[in-house]
Amino acid sequence: MGNRWPQRGQLTIRTTSKRLNEGSLVEIERHLDEHPTCGLVIIDVLQRVRPRSTGANNAYTLDYEALAPLQRMATIRQIAIVVVHHANQRADVADIFEKVSGTSGLIGVVDSLLLLQRRRGDNIGRLSVAGREVEDQEIALSFTDGWWGPAPEGMPAALLDQSREVRELWLWLADNDGASTAELAKQYGRNENATLKVLRRAEDNELIDAFGSHARGRPVCWQVVRRAP
Repeated sequence: MGNRWPQRGQLTIRTTSKRLNEGSLVEIERHLDEHPTCGLVIIDVLQRVRPRSTGANNAYTLDYEALAPLQRMATIRQIAIVVVHHANQRADVADIFEKVSGTSGLIGVVDSLLLLQRRRGDNIGRLSVAGREVEDQEIALSFTDGWWGPAPEGMPAALLDQSREVRELWLWLADNDGASTAELAKQYGRNENATLKVLRRAEDNELIDAFGSHARGRPVCWQVVRRAP
């Protein structure tokens, strides 16, 4: 479909569903049989359709078996099945995908993982991508008018680890093709020393570059560092 929106009759939305093991899988299979050109199924959210725990299996097995039938269906029918799930609030993770709520059974059974994160109130987010047949990536996205889309061209995902102050500075520089320390200080209502500290921090993280000398009395032009797509 590319960038085209689906036409009437090409999109089916259901607001209720049985559990996967209580008829939902059969309903999905029936829909795919009736619509052989369907290439995408989205389930939002997993918790609403996953089988109920009976206490007979451990948590890993329950998590794995919750998604295994969908993974088999996607492989056999050569379609994409996207299952929306929640992330936890853990900060001390060795792997970013440990933030997926539940055991490693969930991330072990799927073919690809997409983890979208943003700070509360921010309109910039980070999409982490991993999978068996996809390249591991971290992509910066922008939330505008209720939709996620590409962030400003060349915006590094690492920018999302910085303070709001640094992110806003980068975005302003990206829109204005560079500025001096004095111009940025005026823009943000700070003195030049405070502004320079923020700029140096961003420079140390390879988010911006300085063109010119840092010597007193000599102007420096600050510009953003853009990442290749």
